[in-house]
Amino acid sequence: MPLSLLRQPSYAAGLLLCLFTATVPFGVGCGGPSDVPQRQLVRETWELILVNGAKIGHSHFEEFATKLDGQPVRELVSSNEISMQRFGQTVTQSIVATSVESLEGQVLRIGTKMLTGTSELTIKGEYRDGKMLIETATLGKTQSSSLDWSPEWGGFFADQQSLKQQPMQPGEERKIIAFVPGTAQAGEIEIKAKQKESVKLLSEECELLRIENSLRVAGTTIRSVLWVDETGDVLKTSVPGLNHESYRTTKEIALRPAGKVEFDLGRQTVVKIAKPLRSPHTTTRVVYRARLANGSPAETFSNCRSQSVKKIDDRTAEITVRAIRPESPNVADSDSGTPTEADLQPNNLIQSDDGDIISLAERFAEGQTDPWTLAKTFESQVRDYVHSKNFSQAISSAADVVRSREGDCTEHAVLLAALCRAKGIPARVAIGLVYYGPVQGFAYHMWNEVWIADGWVPIDSTLGIGGIGAGHLKIADSALSSASPVSALLPVVEVLGQLELEVLSIE
Repeated sequence: MPLSLLRQPSYAAGLLLCLFTATVPFGVGCGGPSDVPQRQLVRETWELILVNGAKIGHSHFEEFATKLDGQPVRELVSSNEISMQRFGQTVTQSIVATSVESLEGQVLRIGTKMLTGTSELTIKGEYRDGKMLIETATLGKTQSSSLDWSPEWGGFFADQQSLKQQPMQPGEERKIIAFVPGTAQAGEIEIKAKQKESVKLLSEECELLRIENSLRVAGTTIRSVLWVDETGDVLKTSVPGLNHESYRTTKEIALRPAGKVEFDLGRQTVVKIAKPLRSPHTTTRVVYRARLANGSPAETFSNCRSQSVKKIDDRTAEITVRAIRPESPNVADSDSGTPTEADLQPNNLIQSDDGDIISLAERFAEGQTDPWTLAKTFESQVRDYVHSKNFSQAISSAADVVRSREGDCTEHAVLLAALCRAKGIPARVAIGLVYYGPVQGFAYHMWNEVWIADGWVPIDSTLGIGGIGAGHLKIADSALSSASPVSALLPVVEVLGQLELEVLSIE
């Protein structure tokens, strides 16, 4: 078996775990260092981050009093560090978040800086005349965008500030529109105060108010539970799907070295099946039954040219996956869409105008011009070109990958998309699950779809075999043109820790 087959699962789950850890305490987001001078520390807190009871990192929150353009403002900063195992390899990520706000809470500036391995992503935003003007920077590319923005909306820390300024009472509910960590988008946060209950913390047991939180962003809902004291401080947070917990603690405990971490994110998020799926990448048709503990698979999984989804009930669906090639017929009820400008244009993650990528595309093409022949050539060449198959990156840009030649499926996918676009072939990424033999289950994965003739055709450069079989389950697709890669990966959240799969038939 080629080494690449042992490295297929994507880093989507790890990136989403960073999103979760970046919301500790409640509402803290991702951001970058601010250039606001003369800061005076007002308060700070420390959090210990655990998964399955084992430490994977810490979070540090600071509030400063300072000035911007001569006016008093507050600067809120969250720094997060996590380290975990992923299929036996150690992955470390660092996220820093900043929100600069008026004393009345209006967002003036925001920033994100995320470092994973050698890849860095920064997002900066500034409010002007009803718009949040955003700049996203990766290697060799800075992308500008804007959001319509209401002065009443909050920053990364809006919900945390709401709890501190006016502690909730049992039965109370609130809705808040706020900037969402790592996505460069606004989301709706709904918080519902339930009842007081006895909660075990790190060194004591306290009577705390249980608050259920649901964040809706980009069509995805992220749920968590918080336990809050009478002053509105969040002392414990839980994200059940990932067995993730955080606790308010001291600096000494938060920074204490962790022991050996047995938790493996890759294996933890695998969706097991009862029997092995033999030769998954040469299958032509597989029918699955999918069930979600919360949510509908019929709404979660993609209905497209390669995949049909039939609703059984509110929690169950039957998914038929087909191996597609350019000559395959289109399914009448599929909704794969047609190429847009975003599927052809360079962006922050797919820098198809980068000089090194253009040169590599020319070298691999060797004068070929047929789109499907080129796509298959790039698929096999990327498999061999990315010679260091590792899980140390979250989602590097294509320009990073062409230089480092390392990564997992996400790095393969962005480089393959960039090479295709450099040759005028519309290309996008697909996000979902792939069968992973060593653990007899489905792991989170990213592959590609290219537009050939009159339809989207899936290809996977971790395999490099000229297309895929029916061992891939698609949740979503993306041109990766948004301000942040987290936005594209959000659909996976509704599946993490909730999905059951059964194979009904194989051809």
